[in-house]
Amino acid sequence: MAEDLDGNAYVETDVVGNIGEDGMGGSDDDFDPFLLNPKGVKDVVHRKTSTFEPESESKSDQNGVSAKKKTTSAKKRKRLEKMREKRKQFRRGKGGREQHPLAGDVQLLSCDEQAKRVRKFYVEGVTRLGTPFSELEIEEVSKVLRPDTVIKSIIVPQSDVKKSTKDNKGWEVGVRSLAATIKKFFGKDWNGILRTPVRKGHVANLKGSGPHVLVLTLSANRATSIIRGLKAKLKISNLRIAKLFARHMKPAQQESFLKEGCSLAVGTPSRVQKLIDLGSLDLKSVSLICFDMKKDAKKLQIFTLKDMERDMLKLFHSHIYPSMAETTMKKAAQKSQKLCFF
Repeated sequence: MAEDLDGNAYVETDVVGNIGEDGMGGSDDDFDPFLLNPKGVKDVVHRKTSTFEPESESKSDQNGVSAKKKTTSAKKRKRLEKMREKRKQFRRGKGGREQHPLAGDVQLLSCDEQAKRVRKFYVEGVTRLGTPFSELEIEEVSKVLRPDTVIKSIIVPQSDVKKSTKDNKGWEVGVRSLAATIKKFFGKDWNGILRTPVRKGHVANLKGSGPHVLVLTLSANRATSIIRGLKAKLKISNLRIAKLFARHMKPAQQESFLKEGCSLAVGTPSRVQKLIDLGSLDLKSVSLICFDMKKDAKKLQIFTLKDMERDMLKLFHSHIYPSMAETTMKKAAQKSQKLCFF
C-alpha cells in the first residue's frame, strides 16, 4: 500500500505499465497520465466496470425497435392508401368514374354533349361485348343518335321545393323535373294524351297500344317513389302507370296490365328487356325514353353500377337503338323517339 500527498491510499499495480516506487516506471510509451491522479484511476476503473456501454447499447436497440415500428407503420399506411386507391378505381371503372361517358350530372349538359356521350357509351360498350363496330357502323350510329334525338330536362331549382309541404315527402327535385319535362314534351294536349279513356266505369281495351313514356331507373324502391311523384304532379285521374320491376307484380301480371293499356311505364332495365322479349311490351309506341340519374348510397348510377350497366347496355343494344334507328329512317325528326336524362 502507498499513500499520496493527500493521504489517500492506493495499490501499486501494473495497469498499464510497471510502476516503480516513485509511481512512474516503464517506458515512455507505457506512460498513462491517469495513474498520476488516483481519482483518474477510479474513473478508469469505473469506466471499465460500469454498465454505461451496455445501457447505451440497449437504448440504441430500443431506438432501433421504435424506428422499425415507425417504418412498418409508414409501410402499412402506404399499403392501405394503395388499397383504397385500387378500390376506388375498381368502383369507378377503368380510368375513373369521372371518365365514364354517362356518369355524373349528365342532365345538366347541352343536348350536343349528351348525344355525344350516348354515342360513346354505346360504341365502347358494344366493343367490350366483343362485337366492335366498323367505321361505317359508327357513322350510322352518329346519324341515329343525333343531338336532336336528345331533349334536355327542365331543371327545377332546389329553392323551389318547399320542405314543409307534402309535395316533397316521397320524391325530390328529379321527379318534379321529370313531370315538367313530360308536360313540355307533349305540349298543350299532354293531359289528353296521357289520360286513359274510360267507358262505363271500366278501362277501355287498348290492346296493342304501349306506353308513351318509358322511365328506366336503378331499383324497385326508386321506381315506386317515381310513380308516386308522377301521379301527384301530373294530377290525372285515369293515369295508368305500369310497374315494370321485380317486386309486387310477377311477369304474367305485368303482361296482362300492359295488354289493357297504359300511358307510362316505370321499371328496371332487366325486367323491361324481359317483357320486350316476351312480346308484352312494344317500344314502337314509346315517344320518350327517360333515364333516371339518381345516385345511390355509394354514389353510383344506372350507367355506372356494374350489373345495372351491363343490363342497360344489353337493353340499349338489342331494343332501344334498333327502335330509334327505325324511326329515324322515316326522316321524320318530330316523330322519332327522344332520350331524356333527369
